[in-house]
Amino acid sequence: MKNVFKNKLLLFGFGLAIAFIAISYFFYLLVSKVNRDVIQSTGKRQISWGEAVNKINNGEVKSIIQTHNLEVTLILKDGQGLITVESAIDNVFKVIQDCGQKCQDISLATE
Repeated sequence: MKNVFKNKLLLFGFGLAIAFIAISYFFYLLVSKVNRDVIQSTGKRQISWGEAVNKINNGEVKSIIQTHNLEVTLILKDGQGLITVESAIDNVFKVIQDCGQKCQDISLATE
């Protein structure tokens, strides 16, 4: 009898794990779609982190907004909006600091 209970408990736990994975994947897909829709509706184009660093170092950036989920929005001096994901939290601030004089007038905001 104990083995039957253990087996049922094990199957129940396995079922919960599968359900959790399925629900997590569903929310991942939902958030990904919402992010794509926001990027399309706001006119912001997604770029790689390396491209973002190049734009910062080239003096093309007017302002930067960083969120807690590593998303960084760049507003260029020509008004164009770009979105990227930094490799680690606050890396964008290190890039600006390393850039020096050319980047001292960039407006910064963080969430």
